[in-house]
Amino acid sequence: MPRSSEAAPPKSSHTRLHECPAGHFLNPHSLAAWQEGFGFGPSQCYSHQRTCSLCRDAITSNWQFLGCEHGCDHYVCCRPACVGQVLKAAAEELRWKGASRGQLAEAIEQSESVPLREAALDLLIADAAAAEAPISDDPAYPPKRPSREVPQDPAVLAAVATEYAKVSAACGRALHHTGQADFRLGTSATRKGIASTYRNETDGATPVIEYASWRAVRVKAAVALAWLRATSDLAAAVEDPRPEVREAACLGIEATAKLQSRAAGNKSEAQQQQQQQQLSGDPFLSDVVEALGERLEDEAEMVRAAAADALRAALACGAVASVENLVPKLERALRRSDSTVCSASGATRRAWRDPAAKGLFERSVKEALSIACEINGVGKRIEGA
Repeated sequence: MPRSSEAAPPKSSHTRLHECPAGHFLNPHSLAAWQEGFGFGPSQCYSHQRTCSLCRDAITSNWQFLGCEHGCDHYVCCRPACVGQVLKAAAEELRWKGASRGQLAEAIEQSESVPLREAALDLLIADAAAAEAPISDDPAYPPKRPSREVPQDPAVLAAVATEYAKVSAACGRALHHTGQADFRLGTSATRKGIASTYRNETDGATPVIEYASWRAVRVKAAVALAWLRATSDLAAAVEDPRPEVREAACLGIEATAKLQSRAAGNKSEAQQQQQQQQLSGDPFLSDVVEALGERLEDEAEMVRAAAADALRAALACGAVASVENLVPKLERALRRSDSTVCSASGATRRAWRDPAAKGLFERSVKEALSIACEINGVGKRIEGA
């Protein structure tokens, strides 16, 4: 029978959950089955038994986890509840420091902690959402709040323009980030490789492309660019050679379209009609819709799914005037075969590894095709849309 001291895990007074008790930042890690021993402490080896310091559950060896780089025996699993507590602690630290938008941009770009970067993006998005209207890309007009007037001082306007450029540049670089700096990265000694990490315990055949925390930073950076109206960065990222960047860019475009629909929903009927006329033929969405149509046949299934959702949102907000070239691409996406050819190796592989993702993709394409046919005046409805 266990002693009373062993009946329940001791409660810790450690509140900086994005750091270990020694003050080291927690960042994503992953280990391969052959990474054992020589030159590393037991806590940095594959066979070490790890337990989440928050939920007290065991962490499977081939799972990704949050840990420090100094060998401390302190870990956090990547379950949403535990990661949420870590992000909350990181956000509290930024709020306690009273970080401005410029300081948030520095944290996004320069912080050595991935949770701190993600929390800074959360605060930036929340600050933009709390404003009366989304941040404009015109530096002469700062964010409008009900209790704040637009300053007329040239020095203040210049400072606002500088801050906007700094924040936009930081979010753009976060969208294209390549992971954490690690002098062992690319060698067999790295503890941050993703090659041997799988999506979850029960799916040992679908490897992930990047850590969940890295993907969260990338996607939130794209959403922040949508709030900042930095549309040129999102349009360029759709053609990026890396699939994870293309997926985040598609999600950022979807957020841009939803913001326009949200702004239209808060106006009167006459204002909505006037805005609809202004949005009809919007150059950004009209141009990017063509690129999203090409992404429907992307090699990566996550990019295809994100492009379908972005197309549906862009067409639903009424900002696209002509869809003549888009309808054939949507119909071709529905007739796509279940096999695809890899551009790198030339090998044939399954187009969809995840049947659920395939079903959601087809549903989004059908809804987008129905809206496109209505815009063209065909009146065609797609079964199941």
